[in-house]
Order: sequence, then C-alpha cells, then structure tokens
Amino acid sequence: TDPDYQHWSTSSEILSMATKGGARSELMQHEVGALAKGMKAEGILLDLDTIAFTPLNDVKNQLVYCETGESVVTSIINGELVMQEKQILTVDVDQLLEEARLMMPEYWRVHEERNTLEFPNKVRPYVEEIYRLAAQTPTGLNRWIGDEKIWVKPIE
Repeated sequence: TDPDYQHWSTSSEILSMATKGGARSELMQHEVGALAKGMKAEGILLDLDTIAFTPLNDVKNQLVYCETGESVVTSIINGELVMQEKQILTVDVDQLLEEARLMMPEYWRVHEERNTLEFPNKVRPYVEEIYRLAAQTPTGLNRWIGDEKIWVKPIE
C-alpha cells in the first residue's frame, strides 16, 4: 500500500508470514511452520517448468508473486502423501463433486424456506465491532491504502 517499494515486505518476509506466521496464528508453531527435527512433516513439491517459474530467476519472488498453485505437483501433510503428480490421493474428488451436485437442490430449498438473513443480521453488529477493534490495532505494518493514522488509535 506504500508507493515506496523500499517499505514493501520482501518475498522472504512474506514466505515467513505464510509458514511460520501461519503456524503461529493457529498456535501450532511448535508442530508446523518449519522444516526441523521434531516438527510434523509437511511440504509441497513444485514443478519449476511452469509459466510461474520460467525463466527461473528468483525462486522466492516467483513463488510469492507468480505462483497460483498450478505448479504444485505433490503435497505432504503430517507425513502423509496427500497429492502426487497432481492427483489427490485421500479423497475421491469425482464422488465428492457428484455428492455436492446432488445435495445442492435440497440445500437451496431448505434455505429458501428459512429466513436466511435472520442469523447474519443478528450477529452483524458484533462482527462489525470485532472488525473495527482489529482494524484499530497497530501491527507495525501499514495495512491500509493511505494514512494508517485515521484507523489506528494510539495504545493507551
């Protein structure tokens, strides 16, 4: 959000936010988020012969700014091979999609019968207040376009 590129997060910082930061945000930093002894074995293998990595210049930059997920070939979660050669191994995807297609007419019928806005309207003020308080919390990063001072209140 800052026009001065020298204030932008680097691709290394962004990858750290996605891995270590993601683990920390889930209170799982002692289990996942790093390739280290004692941590759960999780990772992906990428095909570097894709548009996102051609020509291969800076893997971190290309991973952060170019990769869409299309290059992911293999995925390992908690030591279990979940996807190999772009094929999901743990779920029958075709069956799952068929079940979803079959369930949707009943889903929409039930939701049309109910006042589907009753619950969202009831909780909206609370969600808006949570958002407002979160938006006012200083993070050390400017998360907004323009002057953050109009959003963030000083810590008292």
